[in-house]
Amino acid sequence: FTGIIATASFGTPANPGQPSANAGQLITITGTDLKDNSTVTFTTANDSGVPGLANVRITGVNADGTSATVVVPNGATTGLVSMPGTGSSFSLQIVPRLTSFSNTNFRSGDNLQLFGSGFVEGGITVSFGDVDVVDPDAGPTTVDVFSTATSLNVTIPADPGPVVTVTTNGGTSNALTVGPTSFTGIIA
Repeated sequence: FTGIIATASFGTPANPGQPSANAGQLITITGTDLKDNSTVTFTTANDSGVPGLANVRITGVNADGTSATVVVPNGATTGLVSMPGTGSSFSLQIVPRLTSFSNTNFRSGDNLQLFGSGFVEGGITVSFGDVDVVDPDAGPTTVDVFSTATSLNVTIPADPGPVVTVTTNGGTSNALTVGPTSFTGIIA
């Protein structure tokens, strides 16, 4: 196992010079004598923020066994990726991704549910324009991550901007518009 070749498809990695990916993304690993039955170990966190590991079987190997592809699992977090038996590990940034939202009213104090991937309980900031909501802990108080890090609930802050991003130590998600962007007047 000699390296990782990956760039997140969505969002901006914390360190653009290092490999990055979104959960669910196919990445390339390099090495020698890679086999179809090889597994790759990713750092993870469950919905309570408890760290763990996930072993994922590679999905394809080139003819000479020097590169293979593997899907980054849901729940993966920024950290070291390794291949059992090789003694090697390499850093991979997991960049959050926003895909959609659910909300009846866009008002301060209401709940907003965001969907995507790469969310980390206790290690996430949700930005409503210039107004940040920082997850203070691994409990469901201000920000609650669930569904294998693919959903989160957040309380809409006072004076929120209509465009939301999510930031973890892996980077910042793509922007998602969740509220009105203009008010042009009243017709009576």
